[in-house]
Amino acid sequence: CSANHTGSAGKMECDAMVQIFQRSVELYNTAYAYYIGDGDSKTFSALLNARIYDNIIPKKLECVGHVQKRMGRWLRNVKNTYKEAAKATKSRSAS
Repeated sequence: CSANHTGSAGKMECDAMVQIFQRSVELYNTAYAYYIGDGDSKTFSALLNARIYDNIIPKKLECVGHVQKRMGRWLRNVKNTYKEAAKATKSRSAS
């Protein structure tokens, strides 16, 4: 949101997550041990680089829905690649 952030949307996500982790200590004296992500390594890297907690390094967990989405896309791409290769082979052998 341009009202309270300057920069790209990706940077806004990183900055917001760092702020959330920092507030957990300030407001609740609580530290997050895990970060559940969507596969975007920039946000998790920003958390690690911020070194928010002295004695805890958060671990990254992947959201199952996002893993399924990436795996599905990868499998569809593999299928299409082999389908196109099979068509090319078939048309060459028919000539």
